[in-house]
Amino acid sequence: MKYYKKIKTYMIKKILYKGEEMEIGYQEDIDDLAIILTPKYKYDHSVEIDAGFIIDVDKNDKIVAIEVVGCSKQLGVSKKYVKKAKKEVFVEIYDFSYKIIISFNDGEYEITKRVLK
Repeated sequence: MKYYKKIKTYMIKKILYKGEEMEIGYQEDIDDLAIILTPKYKYDHSVEIDAGFIIDVDKNDKIVAIEVVGCSKQLGVSKKYVKKAKKEVFVEIYDFSYKIIISFNDGEYEITKRVLK
C-alpha cells in the first residue's frame, strides 16, 4: 500500500451524505475527483486502497475523504465528461470492508465505478 500526506484543494459541489453535507469536486487539470465525506476533520494519513483510489483517514482511523486519481482514464471517458456529469456517490464503510459506488450521468450516458473490499 502507498501512503500519502498531501491534501489537495478542489472546486467543491455540495451534496448530502447520511444527512450531512458532503463535498465533491473535480480538478480537470490533474484529473482528480475528491469526495469529502466529513468537511471538518483532522487529517492523519492516506492509503491507496485500489489502483487510483486513495482514502484519507483521520486520527480516529475514520475514512473522511476519497480521491480518485486519473478519474477520466479509469472511466474511459473525456475529462469534459467527468467535469459536466452529475456525480452521485454511495459509500458503505464497515470495520474491515467497504463499498464505494460513484455514478456519473451527463443526461445521455451513465457510468458507474465500484470499489469493493
